[in-house]
Amino acid sequence: MCGIYGYFGKIKEGCHEQVYNLIKALAIRTEVRGTDSIGYYARNENFEFSEKEAVSASEFFESSEDLIMEAITQEQCYVFLGHNRAASVGAVTSTNAHPFIGNKIVLMHNGTCRQIFKVASKKALKNMKGQTDSEALMWHFNEVGPQHYSSWQKLDTYATVIYEYETNRVYFARDFWRPLVIYDLRETLGVRIFASTEAIATKAFDDCGLSTDDYKHFTLKSFNLYYTDITDGELHRLKRYKIVNNVYTVDSDGESTLVQHAKKCKPFHDQSKPTIIRRPKQTKAEPESDIPPYLEIYYEEQERKRQERLNASMVVHNND
Repeated sequence: MCGIYGYFGKIKEGCHEQVYNLIKALAIRTEVRGTDSIGYYARNENFEFSEKEAVSASEFFESSEDLIMEAITQEQCYVFLGHNRAASVGAVTSTNAHPFIGNKIVLMHNGTCRQIFKVASKKALKNMKGQTDSEALMWHFNEVGPQHYSSWQKLDTYATVIYEYETNRVYFARDFWRPLVIYDLRETLGVRIFASTEAIATKAFDDCGLSTDDYKHFTLKSFNLYYTDITDGELHRLKRYKIVNNVYTVDSDGESTLVQHAKKCKPFHDQSKPTIIRRPKQTKAEPESDIPPYLEIYYEEQERKRQERLNASMVVHNND
């Protein structure tokens, strides 16, 4: 389980410090979803800013907050992607921390997507510097593009945010179990804020003297691909894609594990429930006897009495 947070859009004049404080609060509040490492990526028209460390968000902001503050308050970055990692695949190192940066996209991910090593090409996987499934996911979509729907339908266990350089778009996608919520603060701060959960966002907003009740928010629907153009900040649903009809188990923390791949794909119509694999109809076992149960009891009793009579006659015969 990892945590995702950030913003996109042009910050209003005089609001840069407020946005920075909100991002800091989100990062620290997101520690409930991961403390193994922290990383971020920010960008303006001329520069990129990125830093990753194998420490918690609290430790990071105690020692290295200057660059983030500069990126938001002075350089006026129009996109910020932040990630707190709870390690599942790969060692706890800065190399394995998110976000992962390619030559076309930047990606951060929540979940364990082991099947990406089968989906991604060998050419894409050769670019990897670390050991995580999330980095493999980045190099795959760096090669095929975020709108490669057949890739999304083959993947599971993810809440993913992708920034694409060429289009200047941010893409969002999630599965059934991993939430991702977006708040519209454009009227007050000029940006949209996103976080892993409403609970985290509510606490972070409270820390900054804000209330989530004052802003429109939207929880992304599962198995849909969304994007936003940085220029206008509008959120668009690009496509609801087909998903592979897989079977999962879910533990007490809400983490899902792929149990079995199904052979067929079908559109996902019911947003309220995950799909499950169709199984053969269970048939009732054939009865061992055609005799009704109440007659079986009767016949058993008759057999017992017959045996008693037979035993009694044998005793009389022996006495003679």
